[in-house]
Amino acid sequence: MENFRKYLADNGLAESRTYSLASAFNAMHKAYCELDPWNRREFDSLFGPDIREGLIQYARNCPAANADLRGHVPGILELPACE
Repeated sequence: MENFRKYLADNGLAESRTYSLASAFNAMHKAYCELDPWNRREFDSLFGPDIREGLIQYARNCPAANADLRGHVPGILELPACE
């Protein structure tokens, strides 16, 4: 989660808020990965593509999330590992 917190701060969000936001994305990402394909389509339809893109950005900054999204999101085959 540290890399995602850094990503948020580097993109203008207050560092004091990055932990809460990263924690929320972590929980949402876990829940999204547990959805079946039908429910993922419903989620995407309900909340629009921006939330999904946020989850993908979270996955790009977190190694455990990378493994969860592979095979679920078209185009995510190799993602950079977190340091």
